[in-house]
Amino acid sequence: MISIICLFDAAKFMNQQKVLVVQKDDFTKKVLLWLVFNLFALCISAQSASSDSQITPEQCEALLSTNPDSALLLVQIGMSQSTDTIQFAIIKGQALRRKGEALEAKLYFQSLLDAQMTNQQRAELNNNLGKVNANLAEYDQAIASFLSALHIMEESGDEQGQAFYLNNIGIVYDLQSVYDQALVYYTRSLELKIKLGMESSLPASYTNIGITMYHLGQLDSSLIYHKLALAGFEKQGKDNSIARSKNNIGFALIDLGNYDEAEEYLKSALQIRSLLNDQRGIAQTTNNLSVLYSHKNQLDKAWEAANKAEVIARDLALPEILKNAIQQKVTILARKGRFPQAYHLTIALDSLNQEIANTDKANKVAELEARYQNIKKEKEIQQQRLLLANKEIELKAEVSKRNFFLVISIILMLAGISMGYGYHQKSRAGRLFQAQNMLLQKESTRVQQSKMTLTRELDHIKMALEDRNQILQNVYEKPKEDLPPHLLQLSPREMEVLSYLALGWSDKEIAEKLYVSVSTTKTHLRRIYSKLLVKGRAEAVTIAHRHGIIGTV
Repeated sequence: MISIICLFDAAKFMNQQKVLVVQKDDFTKKVLLWLVFNLFALCISAQSASSDSQITPEQCEALLSTNPDSALLLVQIGMSQSTDTIQFAIIKGQALRRKGEALEAKLYFQSLLDAQMTNQQRAELNNNLGKVNANLAEYDQAIASFLSALHIMEESGDEQGQAFYLNNIGIVYDLQSVYDQALVYYTRSLELKIKLGMESSLPASYTNIGITMYHLGQLDSSLIYHKLALAGFEKQGKDNSIARSKNNIGFALIDLGNYDEAEEYLKSALQIRSLLNDQRGIAQTTNNLSVLYSHKNQLDKAWEAANKAEVIARDLALPEILKNAIQQKVTILARKGRFPQAYHLTIALDSLNQEIANTDKANKVAELEARYQNIKKEKEIQQQRLLLANKEIELKAEVSKRNFFLVISIILMLAGISMGYGYHQKSRAGRLFQAQNMLLQKESTRVQQSKMTLTRELDHIKMALEDRNQILQNVYEKPKEDLPPHLLQLSPREMEVLSYLALGWSDKEIAEKLYVSVSTTKTHLRRIYSKLLVKGRAEAVTIAHRHGIIGTV
């Protein structure tokens, strides 16, 4: 098996790295490639003929993360050797997903749904189908697939499988920022893992719960879970995960006001990430240190850290970290009273936010287009199945017709009965064909309705973006001396929330306007109250009206 993989990689390397082959001599290149591929074919034939070289699903799975192309090749060989091909087929779909061919993987997994397989295999198939749906942002279908896998595990009493699938459902809700539901499934998964003694996977669950609780504003509980995760990762010796946990702990401590302890954790995380040369992690932790120094009123150190994070973020093209670093520099300049510089940097930040918004918009359009193409492809498959069904009906009608004439020629007495039977079969085939055509028309109508719905959603998103840009433009065009320093500390998102608050909108209405959860909106409001030094909604609205920060309807 090792020789097969080596030859496959050699052939692939020679085909891709054309610079290493004498390009002036095409004949030489063709001969070399011909020799490699023929040696490869001979090796496959020799090893397939040997009884002790059977390809196993475990061998294919071992290549999924490092070389999905080689895994696909071995799957094909394994399927030709084995009578039980379901496990190999599931691995083939996983390899397609690892290669980034999510839609092809989904269609392949769907083609296996009607196949005969064990409960364990069916659960695994639904689990992989859920992952593919999540990759395609088909979140409702992803949850449905994971729930199917979960029900199979519940019926078979497999609690370990239940723990994994519950966690996957939590991840899907997390991706949609539905943190309340995510926490429910994460917690159920953690309880099973603790019950079963699944020590190796506990730290990851602690991390998921800690992050979710932070988003829900439960800072004390979030800190507890992040520290549990840190202890687990330290026991496992996973430096990357240790650094991530320390960074999470430090950030939570900042919000809790424990600045000295937060500094210790963040510096430790930065040290580990520097040793690992994790540039993205270095930029993230450095920016968190800038936030910390700003809270401690060490503005020069805060500026230096934010500037370092900005440089790394620009070099690595990390828009979110870059935005946070620039926002931090705006805050520092405003606190130093350098309002002209802060204003110019705010313009740059607004331009970056617009660029990120345009990218998000393009991604959203691409996502909607992918969904439409998915529906279109599924419709094509249904049409193909319908054509096959019609051909089978026609074949059955032809067989019935031949049998009818045969019976007529042999037994004249049964002519009436045979003719009646043939007529019945033909009539039934016609009704079935008509019903299937009606189903096809109904499905076509559904696809058109889905397309119209997606178009309306896209128009709604465009209107929301124009509304938001108008609000921010109205605010930031004002002379900065007209705005108090504490109002300048608000981020564009917080300014937007304040403008809607001034209209008298409820938390739920604001959340729907921003496409976020109510809990996220409440978090924005708490930060606004904190930065404006007010006690609640009424005082914040007063400030908003005083300075003309009012959203549009």
